[in-house]
Amino acid sequence: MSGSVKRLGRRRQVLETILTAGRPSQLMGQTLIIEFPLDRRFHRELLDTPDYRACVEEELSRRFRVSLVVGTSLCPESRRLRPPGGSGDTPA
Repeated sequence: MSGSVKRLGRRRQVLETILTAGRPSQLMGQTLIIEFPLDRRFHRELLDTPDYRACVEEELSRRFRVSLVVGTSLCPESRRLRPPGGSGDTPA
């Protein structure tokens, strides 16, 4: 999906920032839920505006050849993926 994010970034620079702040968390039917940490509430609010949402939904439809609706949510804990070799807890 990173190719799509970069393409969206060219169309609207702010969309790349919004989409890198969140992460896909659920696919329920044809609704893709993008989850944002609490400290990224502003990014969620931007994606909830009709203009930005329509742009993302259009790109998802083009990329995956299926019509998807975007929903957003806030997650109480930041569950971002850590880059390989990053600091943090390691599995036992």
